[in-house]
Amino acid sequence: MKNEVTIRFSKANLKMLLKNLIQGDAEYSHEDFANWIYRFHIHFIELFDAGENVDLELEELVNDIDAQWELNLANSYSPEELSKLDFSKVKFPIELLLKWNKKLEGMKSCL
Repeated sequence: MKNEVTIRFSKANLKMLLKNLIQGDAEYSHEDFANWIYRFHIHFIELFDAGENVDLELEELVNDIDAQWELNLANSYSPEELSKLDFSKVKFPIELLLKWNKKLEGMKSCL
């Protein structure tokens, strides 16, 4: 079941969503999170194209998370499995969630 994440794109909200996924008490699926991250990445592209200042460190992390969703799917499932898969049941590896959380903790900048 899809549950669109509608919170504002920010470092603080990314941190909160990651924390909830790590703790296993998120109201959103990993797919919902990945869709929000995709939109966050598009938001960065639009800001950059408009000549706005962009937090490059945060954008790099968002880009990595966005790419890892697709890579995780491609590396974990065959094309046949993907055609029948309930993506709301797919999860990021916990190691990736922890890595991204650690990167966020080390960032000085805010958006």
